[in-house]
Amino acid sequence: MAALCDWAAGTRIDDIPDTALRQAVAVIGDNLGAIVASRDEPEVVRAQTRILEASERAEATVFRGGRPRAERTMAAVANGLAGNGAQLDPGYRKAQCHAGLYIVPALLAEAEATGLSVADVLRAVVLSFEITTRLPRAWPMGTAKLYPAAVFCAVGAASAIGVARRLPPDALLGALGTASTLIQVGPFGHSVDGLLVCNAWAGTGAWTGMMAVDWAGMGFAGTGESFYDVYTDILGTDVHPSRLIDGLGEDWAIEYSFHKPYSSCGYTHSAIEASLAVLEELPDEGRADAIRDVVVEASALALSLDNEKPENGLASRFSTQHAVAAPLVLGHALPEAFGTAALASPEIDALRHRIVLKEFEPTLPPPHDRPARITVTLTDGRRITRECLSAKGGPDRPYAMVELFGRLETWLAPTYPRLAQRLHDLTALSAADLGRGWDTLLPDILRD
Repeated sequence: MAALCDWAAGTRIDDIPDTALRQAVAVIGDNLGAIVASRDEPEVVRAQTRILEASERAEATVFRGGRPRAERTMAAVANGLAGNGAQLDPGYRKAQCHAGLYIVPALLAEAEATGLSVADVLRAVVLSFEITTRLPRAWPMGTAKLYPAAVFCAVGAASAIGVARRLPPDALLGALGTASTLIQVGPFGHSVDGLLVCNAWAGTGAWTGMMAVDWAGMGFAGTGESFYDVYTDILGTDVHPSRLIDGLGEDWAIEYSFHKPYSSCGYTHSAIEASLAVLEELPDEGRADAIRDVVVEASALALSLDNEKPENGLASRFSTQHAVAAPLVLGHALPEAFGTAALASPEIDALRHRIVLKEFEPTLPPPHDRPARITVTLTDGRRITRECLSAKGGPDRPYAMVELFGRLETWLAPTYPRLAQRLHDLTALSAADLGRGWDTLLPDILRD
């Protein structure tokens, strides 16, 4: 951990390849898109309204349309609460970790409040992404036990703030050690059950991580050993220390980020893509009546999302049965396929109960470790089988930047019509943009 912090503190933006900096812009954009996508959820509206009403300082934007602002830590909480709701935030392909969700709410609030340059923001995204994703690689949490946002969010936020403030290595290590002891033990199964406390973990983690940096600076600091004490001694996780430092500065973690094509848990994406391929063989009308049953062969991760009767939007996004049934009935997998109307559909409900889940064989190595095979049997006896070994959006099947930001525009345009294009412009990494203050950029990119 000391070596990792020493590397992060000493890495300049000139040491970071342009490909990684462009991915940092994409990670910011996708997380902003995920935040905005949840802006009208009733729980998000209530929480953000209360935060804005109670805030006495207008330091940082709450991204719900326009530029309502709150004190920086509470703005990070407000955006963190929304960031997980639509399940559109990008992930990391080598471990169970959505580092951008942990980093972006805290970092953008800090950047706006303190006038960080765009270059400072992109450097902080890349380096804190590196720190944050190396933790679940060194301490893998296993399948479907702890929700990653609960376990790693505070450290991700603390790493972003610590790097942005250019803390020296020992101070950064103390802040991260503090954050590691302030994690939340969130059960992964709560997401499958649709318990909305899951969406609160990123908000709480953003606040905790920001405060951990402040507290460590006052002397309330942990150590590098804190991680081992928490993750191994208490949580019982095996540890692989070399993964914290192997390939530093050579194999950039952010280049293994994945960008979601669908508004659901990433474990379901191969199954969704295979289901959409099946549609080519189905009639345009009466699809549900034409299907007798469906067999879904998928990874153990997807099989852990076993819920035939999801009761809300969160549960539907963590239901493999719904992720397959909704596209087969509706003919698409747009975000509304996981919304209230889709949940109320009797055709989708009936089809969910006719889906059988089986383990995909043979077990495949990355990047094909989340495959899916869909076999649909029709009422006339015909069988249609389609397979997806790795869904679109991952590092092995990446979006081109223009495609990625075009997709982002569909989420953002109704709320912030300029945001997707302006972020795309940032990927040119021009000196003028990099030198600009984040706080001066925001009024431009958030304009109607």
